[in-house]
Amino acid sequence: VEMLQLFADIAGIAVIKSSLHEENIRLDRVDRDTGLEKYPPFMEKLKAAMERAEEFSENFAVLILDVDNFKDTVNTYGYDVSHQLLKELGTSVQSLLRPVDAAARYGFDEIILLLANTGLEGGQDFAEHLRLQIAEKEWTLRKIRTSVSIGLAAFPRNGNTIDTLLTTAKKALFEAQRRGRNQVYSYESEWYTRPVTLPDTAQP
Repeated sequence: VEMLQLFADIAGIAVIKSSLHEENIRLDRVDRDTGLEKYPPFMEKLKAAMERAEEFSENFAVLILDVDNFKDTVNTYGYDVSHQLLKELGTSVQSLLRPVDAAARYGFDEIILLLANTGLEGGQDFAEHLRLQIAEKEWTLRKIRTSVSIGLAAFPRNGNTIDTLLTTAKKALFEAQRRGRNQVYSYESEWYTRPVTLPDTAQP
């Protein structure tokens, strides 16, 4: 009986260690401010989506979302409230995604999304729905009203490499900001096929 108890204790310790290891891996992949994935694991999914799209002639969309005038929110309400805003935004974005999609923190106040099996028009519809949902809601206990600008790029319509898609989505985001913010913008093809004037104040 003592021997069996010893083996049971050892097995229990092994299970606990395994659970802790899995939890550490999960936490290492999650951005604490937004609850979304960190950028490196997101890129793993983006690369897998590219490989799958090339093999099976699928499409997918990449969206980059920037919180409009976030610095003003920080200056007005402070860092704690601003971080709560980011957390709630992350939760809201995550609630709209399917299991095959992904979202990650891309910059200080930016979120990047991967929409699987989604073309340019489907990505535009999703982005517009997301934009409206954010603009119409009051955020945090301070009832903050905010908005987002969203840039969109779709494979293969806007490019056939990850670098091209990310560049196109980023340029589209700059264009949405240049046009007054609280907008969704995308190109019919690669961004460099049409002239674009970028704002001097745009931050990467």
